[in-house]
Amino acid sequence: MKTICAYVAVVILGVPAVARAGEKPAVILKHEGWVAAVAFSPDGKTLASAGADKVVRLWEVGTWKPKGVLKGHTDCVCAVAMNADGKWWITASYDRTVKLWDIDELTEVYTSQKQKAIVTSAPMAISFFRGAMIIAGGLDGQVGALDLSNEGVKLPRHKSWVNSLAFSKGVFASGSSDGTVCIFRDGAKEFDFLEGGAGEVRCVAFSPNGKLLAAGNRYGTVRIWDTASKKEIKTITGHMGEVWSIAFSPDGKTLAAVDTEWKKPSKVKLYDTTTWKERAALDCPGEILSIAYSPKGDWLAAGCWDKTVRLFALAAK
Repeated sequence: MKTICAYVAVVILGVPAVARAGEKPAVILKHEGWVAAVAFSPDGKTLASAGADKVVRLWEVGTWKPKGVLKGHTDCVCAVAMNADGKWWITASYDRTVKLWDIDELTEVYTSQKQKAIVTSAPMAISFFRGAMIIAGGLDGQVGALDLSNEGVKLPRHKSWVNSLAFSKGVFASGSSDGTVCIFRDGAKEFDFLEGGAGEVRCVAFSPNGKLLAAGNRYGTVRIWDTASKKEIKTITGHMGEVWSIAFSPDGKTLAAVDTEWKKPSKVKLYDTTTWKERAALDCPGEILSIAYSPKGDWLAAGCWDKTVRLFALAAK
């Protein structure tokens, strides 16, 4: 898809106090291509959005004014994250590179293929793990780990694309189109493959306390495991199509799951993690590709196929 890298201003519609079932987004931010990834900084002051216009746009949370643009990728930016101490943004792109960015200068300080490769195919998912260690998953099913001061390490391989990565309390997980979820422990020396259900695993997420792992499926299901016993405790059904993204709220009381289908209105369904019953649904006119909670849980961001990021203001608990 050809895109134009022109800078587009924020569109603010008026911010409600809470998001109720079916409520429309409070804020809409615009890109020049579909939005593949959204992520908040750990301090909650910045939202990053990335996609087919080959850049990452940074927004000031609350005012939603532009803070800058990370430029340098030559293809769609499919993933973005910030490390826990807020020193770096990291991005992955279909151009087969992972890039590290200085958050103050907004300049590129590391490129995987120019320096040390993490995965040899196009990276689909990235995350930070234990400070400066970068984890990446590629189109060829490989998961790779790289400490910026040491050599890269190749981890057990999936049989198909690695679509998502998540980490919590010394453990990280990868979800793949081969229908499995892999959990890595103890510096990736121990690992287990969990069956992700019928169809491709699109996304994985840990609860804040690390006790639960959730996986979204291509065919509309969300599965939840107890990470200690590795036993499945719940399967949520009733989604109309792809579950492209899932996220636990910062307090762990809610699981947000995308319910989307090509060229149809979509929803983000919010589930109570005690009963697993749906408590609300947030509406979007098109396909949703990525969601993220702000650190305080007062905003939920949704990256969409229609070239927008939609921000929902959530009720304070």
